[in-house]
Amino acid sequence: PEQAGVYLVLGANNRENLYVGEALNLRQRLQNQFSGSPLKVWKQESNELQIRFFTAEARAQELLAYQFLLAHKHKTKLNVRDVAA
Repeated sequence: PEQAGVYLVLGANNRENLYVGEALNLRQRLQNQFSGSPLKVWKQESNELQIRFFTAEARAQELLAYQFLLAHKHKTKLNVRDVAA
């Protein structure tokens, strides 16, 4: 969809949470992700990928907060962890 939202990349029969991302335009962001190096990195982790997305009518800061919460909830493998520890 051409809406704002958050997406979750799943691998290994939907058992492995690889990455959570956010975008103001999900369609455009996912097209970019699947034509570049992120896809190569995800494919190194798993041969099977599934994308789940959650649309929202939100501003960029709210999407970042939701992305952060999902990354921690799902313990995604490829998101940056807490830097200030």
